[in-house]
Amino acid sequence: MISVWFKNALVRSIFFAFFLYNVGSSSEPDYPDPTRTQLHDAHSFDPLNPSFVKIEKQIQEELIETTVINFRNRAAVDTIKVAELNDPNLTLNLTQTLAPGLALNADSSVCYDDLGCITRFSFADPLLWPINLLPEARDKIDTHFTLSARDQSTPWARNDLFLPGVRISGKDPNGITAASFKATRPTKFYVHGWLSTGYEDRYKTFVERLLANGDFNVVVVHWGGGAVTSYNQAFVNIRLVGLEIAFLVKTLITKLGVTPSDVHLIGHSLGAHTSGYAGEKIANLGRITGLDPAGWYFRKMPTFARLDPSDAQFVDAVHTDGEGILAVGLLEPLGHLDFYPNGGGRQPGCLLSELRSAENVSSTNLIDDVNNVTSCSHMRVLDLYSESFLPDACQSIGYKCSDYESFQKAECTSCGSDNSQCAPFGLQANNYPIGNQVNVKLYFNTGENSPYCRYHYAVKVSLAKPRRAKPTVTGIIRLSISGQKGTVSKVKLPAIGLEHGKDHQFLLTVPNNLGSVQRVNLGWKYLKKNSLDLTCILRLCTQRLYVNSVTISLMNSYPEE
Repeated sequence: MISVWFKNALVRSIFFAFFLYNVGSSSEPDYPDPTRTQLHDAHSFDPLNPSFVKIEKQIQEELIETTVINFRNRAAVDTIKVAELNDPNLTLNLTQTLAPGLALNADSSVCYDDLGCITRFSFADPLLWPINLLPEARDKIDTHFTLSARDQSTPWARNDLFLPGVRISGKDPNGITAASFKATRPTKFYVHGWLSTGYEDRYKTFVERLLANGDFNVVVVHWGGGAVTSYNQAFVNIRLVGLEIAFLVKTLITKLGVTPSDVHLIGHSLGAHTSGYAGEKIANLGRITGLDPAGWYFRKMPTFARLDPSDAQFVDAVHTDGEGILAVGLLEPLGHLDFYPNGGGRQPGCLLSELRSAENVSSTNLIDDVNNVTSCSHMRVLDLYSESFLPDACQSIGYKCSDYESFQKAECTSCGSDNSQCAPFGLQANNYPIGNQVNVKLYFNTGENSPYCRYHYAVKVSLAKPRRAKPTVTGIIRLSISGQKGTVSKVKLPAIGLEHGKDHQFLLTVPNNLGSVQRVNLGWKYLKKNSLDLTCILRLCTQRLYVNSVTISLMNSYPEE
C-alpha cells in the first residue's frame, strides 16, 4: 500500500509508517497546513470504501511518497518497519519469547463455546512477528456470510448498495437450504483482506464472474469489523475468522451432506491466510487458492502460522506484489502450485512512472484514484483471477521454470509429453498432475490493461554460418507476423549477442491469438559494440545476420497437443 522513489541509498534506512488516526485528537501528527486540510477532507468518503490520501514529504532532501489511511475517524497507530520486514535474509528465531510490554493483557488464550480456543503463538520476533495479540471480540469482528447462486431470486442491488445474495449462518442449516444452497453443487468461498468489508463493487464482479463460469454455491465471507482496523490487530483477527469459516463448512458437511472435496476457499491478501487457518480445521478440504497472500508478518513464518500445502488437498497461490522492500504480498511459494504473473513482482502498468502518466490519475482527482494507484499490483490479482472465469477469455498457462529470468529467455515453453511442465491458471489449475510435489513455480505474462490475458509464442531463430559471417553479432530483431486470425507488426525482440550457426530462443507476448502463422518478416539492425572498431567505420566488417529459418509456436494450450 506504499509506493516509494529512492534517489540514493541514504533513504533506504528510513522506516515507513501507516497511520490510522483520529481527527482532532491530541495524537494527530503535526503535518503542514495544506496536508492537514487534505487529511480532514478525506473523512467525508464512503465508509465502505476506505480511501487513501497520498502525501509527499521531503525527508533529508529526498522525495518520499507515503500513504495515510483514513477510516471513520478511528484512532490507532501502526508502525510497520517495511524496509526491514521485507528483507529476504531475515530468519525467524523461534526460541525468543514475547516481550511483556507488547501484550495487551496477561491472557494467553481465548475460547468460544462453538468454535474452540485460540492460543497466542509461542514464538515472537522483533521484526518478523513483533505483535502477538489475541483476536478482538467476536461481535466486534462480526464475521458473517452471504450466499449467491444462479437460481436465487434475490436481487443484487438494494437501496443503491450492492449486497451479494442471502445471509446465512452455520447455526441455521434450514435457512441455508432455503437460500437456494444445494449440496450437489461445488461450493466456492471468497474471503476478503485488510480494510475491506466484502460489500465493495469489485466483489460483486468477482461473484458474477464465478457464477457465469459454473453452477456454484458462492459464499462471501464478510469480516469488515475486524478488517477495518490497525493492521497489527487485523492480521490476528483472521485466526477467529478462520474458525468461523470452519464452523460453517462443517455444518454444510455434517448437516447438509456436502462433500469436503467439493469445497474451495479463495482468499485475497489476509484472506489467503484466513483460509489456511480454516483449512487446518476441516478434514479433507478440497482446495484453497491464495490470491497474493499478505506478506507483512507472514514472511519466514512456520507453516502453522500461514497458508501452506497441508491446509487442503490442493493449494495454489498467485503472487502479484511480492518483490521489493515495500511489497505487500509474498514471493515465497506457499502451495502445491505457485503462479507468478510477470514474475510475481510489480505488475505492468503499476510502476510509478506509468501510474503518473495514466489517464485516470491527475491532480484534480488524486483522492478518488489513489486507492487504485497505491495498491495496484496487490489488487491486480483479483482481476487476473476473475477474468480467467469468463467463458470466452483467453487461457493463461503457467510454465514450470526455475525462475522468471529463465522463462523470459524462453527456456520453459513446453508442457512436456505428460503435461507436467505447465498448468492452466484459474479454476482448472487442479487438473495439474501434482503427485507429491509442492511449491511448483509457474510463470506467465500479462498486459497492463484489461483484458489482461496475453498469448505467448515461442520464437526460434536458426542462424546459418557462412564463411563471411561474423561469429557473433549484436543487434535488434523485429518481427512482423501474419496469421489466420490476426497480425502483429515490428515486434522488437531483446537485443542480445547472436552466434551464427546456433538456434536462439525468444518469448513473444501479444494481445491477440494470431492463429496459424502464414508469413513472417524479419528486420535486423546491427548494434556496434565498439565505436572504435575501424573495420566497421570503413564498412569492412560484416553487419549482416544470416538466417536459416524462423519457427513460431503458440504456447497457450492445455493440455498441449
